[in-house]
Amino acid sequence: MEARCSPGEVLTHLNRLLVEDFPSGKFVTMVYAVLDPVSRTLTFANAGHLRPILVDDLGARSLDNERGMPLGLGFGSFSEVKVNLPENSRLVFYSDGITETVNPADEEYGTARLQEHVLGPSASEESILADVRSFANGAGLDDDATVIMIRAMQRNS
Repeated sequence: MEARCSPGEVLTHLNRLLVEDFPSGKFVTMVYAVLDPVSRTLTFANAGHLRPILVDDLGARSLDNERGMPLGLGFGSFSEVKVNLPENSRLVFYSDGITETVNPADEEYGTARLQEHVLGPSASEESILADVRSFANGAGLDDDATVIMIRAMQRNS
């Protein structure tokens, strides 16, 4: 029988390794998730990263999960959240390089603008990055800009 670790356990083990090896004050944020396509659920643990955005029939909203501490700062454990993904829903993971991008007027792109964008039925990773670049109006991106979108497609009858 194969031993399997939950997302929280994976982050706890990884954190222990990093605390022992990282220079003082260095850290990493991340989300570790496991998708079950049969049950349409995603279980994840968060190590100081931004909260994912769920897009469904109720709109777009940041999931109310514990962010946990970034990896490498100190010993601890990480709680898990299980999310149901109804048909046609999307779950968006993103880095702060998306929301903290500023335009020439020094305004941040922000979570609210991202949530508004992902409400569009044709929203994709590419369209988000294009919107952020357009918002920056040629100013460029100062940080990593990463987007991962999970789509729960309609089941075939």
